[in-house]
Amino acid sequence: MELCTAPQAILAHARDQDAGGDVATARARVEVAASIVARVTVALMLTKLARSRNHTAVSRPEHTGLDKLNDAVNECGADDRAMIGALYFERQSIHEFARRGGQCVSVANRRHAQLMEHLGARLRGALSVGDPEAAEPSPTRGA
Repeated sequence: MELCTAPQAILAHARDQDAGGDVATARARVEVAASIVARVTVALMLTKLARSRNHTAVSRPEHTGLDKLNDAVNECGADDRAMIGALYFERQSIHEFARRGGQCVSVANRRHAQLMEHLGARLRGALSVGDPEAAEPSPTRGA
């Protein structure tokens, strides 16, 4: 199965963060791993969402999750939606996206990681509609 490059960018970003030895304890490493898994899961769901818009068959339970993800994406700011569109629907690499946007790759990686965290939280229901945090802009809006 061919995947977009976003999950690879997430792993590279995590590897770069761990390179300095900042994560020393086993508990912290597990938390980092859980965060990586959550971000990659959102990235893979975005890939499926892009394919479902191109009329690829998606099972009904998957489709419900994709509907929730689509709603969460639609609530993001224009910059975040542009990043999602470029990486998942146009299948640009993070390097190409950064170059076209005139930003450094590390900034694009950080924005992408924050966006995946935000979307993952929305999917897990951590930010419900009635939650005051839900009304806040996504972490990368205006960046």
